[in-house]
Amino acid sequence: MIIIDDKIIILMNPKCGTTSIHKVFNNKKFNITFRSSRRIEQCALKYNAPLYNHGNLKSVEYYCKFHKKNIKDYYIISLIRNPYKRYLSWYEYSQKKNEGQYTFTNFITYDHLKQFNYDNFCQIVGKKVDKVIDIKNFKEFWNKIIVPKFKVPFINNIPRDNQGSGTYEKKYKFTDILVKQINQIFYNDFKEGMYPILNNANQVNEFCKC
Repeated sequence: MIIIDDKIIILMNPKCGTTSIHKVFNNKKFNITFRSSRRIEQCALKYNAPLYNHGNLKSVEYYCKFHKKNIKDYYIISLIRNPYKRYLSWYEYSQKKNEGQYTFTNFITYDHLKQFNYDNFCQIVGKKVDKVIDIKNFKEFWNKIIVPKFKVPFINNIPRDNQGSGTYEKKYKFTDILVKQINQIFYNDFKEGMYPILNNANQVNEFCKC
């Protein structure tokens, strides 16, 4: 997560533009009061630790408690992405990291994947993030809403870093069972992001080619 001006917190879900967002805020014009200092693999399963890239709302709660801050004083943004395309991207990334440990269809059982859905990432008891936003809409949202509200600098460009090859949409195919599992696990991601929930593998495979 990134804390800006001690007022704004950006939570970065895996495979939702983390590398690009870090580059955006890695310059002197932004007053960064806290920045991730560890990679997620260095903090395996420590979902309440605030020091890794993909800290969730529990991380914010932990951070505020440790530093005697009030979580209500922060405007908290979480980056999300269409779950079908995110699944593709995350699986391709995991293949590089885990040397083929998972098949495309059983990757849904990967613990980290389940931990980073909306339910576990964007809400805790009595608190939700203030805004969930798709990475492709982040620049417009920041410049139109966040800049005038908090008097922070504009974002001129978001680099498209750490992208996959772009060919895995054709390489991997969804099944009806996998689609059903994704629809269930990421139900609130679909709802909060206003993404269409598709009914079968044919629809999802066609959608992911776009």
